[in-house]
Amino acid sequence: MGYVTEKELVISEIIGPGPDAIHRTHSFTPDYSYQEIEVARLYEESCRKWTYLGDWHSHPRQKWPNLSAKDIQTLHRIARSKKARIAAPLMLLSSGQPTVWKLNIWQWQPGKLFRSRSRAVPLSVKVY
Repeated sequence: MGYVTEKELVISEIIGPGPDAIHRTHSFTPDYSYQEIEVARLYEESCRKWTYLGDWHSHPRQKWPNLSAKDIQTLHRIARSKKARIAAPLMLLSSGQPTVWKLNIWQWQPGKLFRSRSRAVPLSVKVY
């Protein structure tokens, strides 16, 4: 959850997976009902300033912070969703080994996918 200005994108809150999420070694299914309730709650509590920005998850034991084909499909699905109301959603990806983790943020744009440190992304990213 967060908001976008002309110069930056601000992530103000990260919603967890939810109590009924399914965690497996190579897959994850969030508790969609929980997440929808949390998105609505935070939207109202922020006086409708914070909106849904995208998804986040981790790839444990993966050295390189690359999105999977399923991750890219998820971003595309979010961008097409009228309910999500975001044409260029983000995917925050944490990847790494037990002692070293990397954090990257990817943004979907029609026909393109950019990592946050790429100069092609017009927004700076601040995580509070």
